[in-house]
Amino acid sequence: MNDRPEASSILRESSVTVFVNSVAGGGRSPSCLSPIQKLFESFHVDAQFVMTNCAAELEASAQDAISHGQRTLFAMGGDGTFQALANATLGADVVLGVLPVGGGNDFAAALGLRYIASALRALVGFVPIPVRVDFLDSDIPSWEANALLAAVLNSPTYGAGVRLAPEAAVDDGCLHVVLIEDIGALGIMRLLPRLMGSGELRTSRVKRWQVKKVRLTTHQTTAFHGDGEIIGSTPVEIEVVPRAIQVLAPSQR
Repeated sequence: MNDRPEASSILRESSVTVFVNSVAGGGRSPSCLSPIQKLFESFHVDAQFVMTNCAAELEASAQDAISHGQRTLFAMGGDGTFQALANATLGADVVLGVLPVGGGNDFAAALGLRYIASALRALVGFVPIPVRVDFLDSDIPSWEANALLAAVLNSPTYGAGVRLAPEAAVDDGCLHVVLIEDIGALGIMRLLPRLMGSGELRTSRVKRWQVKKVRLTTHQTTAFHGDGEIIGSTPVEIEVVPRAIQVLAPSQR
């Protein structure tokens, strides 16, 4: 039985172009090429590798690839390699990836992609979780989907300021249920510029409901957390308790 995760649908839709900085990491990029090629093959991803010797050459090659319809581009090198690729693709409808082999990989590290194999696996090995949402106080039909995230909020933001539920308020008497369907790791990357700009996540793959009581169920037992603390495992029921606590807050006027 092969338990290796399949590549995300975005990667399978078309070939990937990898721009290799031949002098990155003191010239060790070419020595990493064969293992990287095998990694792409193991994930059944059609990847074309382009050797480059300087930023200008990479930028020209990237622009040529875009003009020929390439939409998924990787930089194999360090921060300078990725910067050159980013400069070349500014404003283009493309998805970028990083394979860190350079001397400085701060950008990749900030994305949690410190090592090459983990970088590739993070990008193509995303496995969504099947989630069922039952709305226990209304006639809204149950919803089932492979989900990146299922959240129940009583305020607009989630995590580091992501506006998952823009209409939510702590005193509106509603739970705001948000489910992000499977968009794949590279689908997430497409949304990052929007998140970094407005902090708001609006896409057809995000489903939102307002209810007073909800149940979340998963096929496999999955931990859930409240305000960053692990507080149990699925299935979980959450409901509004009106006026359960009183909190001092500044006037909204």
